[in-house]
Amino acid sequence: MRLNIENSAFRVRSGQERRKISRPADRRKGTNGRAPANSRTSTFISVTVSIGVAESRSKASMDEIIEEADQALYRAKKGGRNRIEITAPPKQTKPIRSKRAVRR
Repeated sequence: MRLNIENSAFRVRSGQERRKISRPADRRKGTNGRAPANSRTSTFISVTVSIGVAESRSKASMDEIIEEADQALYRAKKGGRNRIEITAPPKQTKPIRSKRAVRR
C-alpha cells in the first residue's frame, strides 16, 4: 500500500475543475486516450505515507493496541517518513518450552 501511494501521481484540480461534472470511467484519460483538455490547469503532486502497525492480542484492549500503533507511527515519522514501523512483539512472561524439553 505504501509503495502504491508513493508511485502514484495525485492531481490537484483548479477551481473550475472542482465543479461536479460527469467523468469517464477512467478519470485519468478522456475517451480518446489522452488527458482531458481541462487537466492543463491541474497540478500533479507526489504523496508519501508513514504507517504504524500494531498486532491485536487477546489480553490487550483496543485502546492499548491503538496506542502502540500510534507510537509506531511516530517512530516512522521520526525515522525519516515514508516508511512503516511495526510494534515489537510483546514480552513473554513465561518461557515457552517444547514438549521435547519437558520429557527429559
